[in-house]
Amino acid sequence: MRSMSEELWTKAFRIFDPLKPLAGEELRELYIERKGAFAPWLANHIRMSEVPFKVVVSGQLGNGKSTELAKAEELLKEEFLTARLEVERLFDIHNVNHVEVLIGIGALLYKRAEEEGVKLPHNLLDKLVESVNSIQKARSRQTTFELSTPELLKMIGLGFRLGFGWETVKKEEIRPYLANILDALSRIVEEVENRTKKSCVVFVDGLDKVSNLDLARDIFAESRLLCEPPCHLVYTAPFALFHAPDFGRLSSHFSDSKELPNITIRKRGSDERVKEGYDFFEELTRRRLKFIGAEGLIVPDALRRLTEMSGGIVRDFIALMRSAIYEAMRKNLPRIDLSCAEAAVEEKRRERTRGLTQKHLDLLQRFKDDPSLPPETSPTMSELLLGCHVVYYEDGEGWYGVHPLVGHLLKGR
Repeated sequence: MRSMSEELWTKAFRIFDPLKPLAGEELRELYIERKGAFAPWLANHIRMSEVPFKVVVSGQLGNGKSTELAKAEELLKEEFLTARLEVERLFDIHNVNHVEVLIGIGALLYKRAEEEGVKLPHNLLDKLVESVNSIQKARSRQTTFELSTPELLKMIGLGFRLGFGWETVKKEEIRPYLANILDALSRIVEEVENRTKKSCVVFVDGLDKVSNLDLARDIFAESRLLCEPPCHLVYTAPFALFHAPDFGRLSSHFSDSKELPNITIRKRGSDERVKEGYDFFEELTRRRLKFIGAEGLIVPDALRRLTEMSGGIVRDFIALMRSAIYEAMRKNLPRIDLSCAEAAVEEKRRERTRGLTQKHLDLLQRFKDDPSLPPETSPTMSELLLGCHVVYYEDGEGWYGVHPLVGHLLKGR
């Protein structure tokens, strides 16, 4: 039988899971409305909009976007029929396209209506299925692929593998079938809203994880089509694309755009701490430890060290905490002390610096020397932004800093 202390450490380890999104009771108890949080903003704009509100949101990976979307969904779920399309889980993130996303939205809304106890006629989905099969035939005359309506519904739970990518959807002969998809999607939205007596809100989460900037640009170049479904729509976009000079043109059909900045923990160009940022991570820790009945499980200087080395990225802080928790449990300590925090930092430092080349380091040095530099549009810069080696902050104006986990590699650190 496990001792009480082992059970407590296990609970702490589980509550600080960097990959587990907050949901249910944990979302209600642990969510913190931080500076720049867009969940209340999003919920209020959707409630007040006379016509469907179409918005694109962004932020660096791991900074809390999915939690904000989950909170917005919780705020709206009593008044609206809400649905979450998880792109990374359901699609091939390296070959996803706007046509597959639109088909996914239609199938998801159909399934959500069923979950609400509303049985919709199958012929609504049949039109989507017919369009998919027509695209497949146009793509390859010899194809034996034949999608059915039940199979399309199964894909919502298991994953979309429709078998066509950009080389298919950009062909001119596909256009008539795309019109049929949009028509079928409009009919599904109309029927769902009429039967449930609720307006639909669809959260398309995961497009921000498209690492190929050219692919992401192609997806959002079709913003007119992405915004075509007659319901409230929220899309996530890659951070590097959101900050690209042409994003305003790419997102021209959206009602608005919103960014979630990282937590500012130090002042621009200095090592002076920002109290508000440190207070946020202290409150995050306090709530999670209280939730499992383990208040005071970390000493103050260890907490400050983990906050400092997180760079203000929520997922990085949670990952550092989890590593420190394991270290304290391994050493059979009563609390997480500074030695545990330092061990966690060294472990995450090795992970974050792995694979960096001299080209990466030269670019990082430029941001170390001048935080006001705008990010250049290049594969190397995209890699640094995607890997959170360069971190974006807002404190009246936007600026970029080098993540403290890699700062030791640079001159003048």
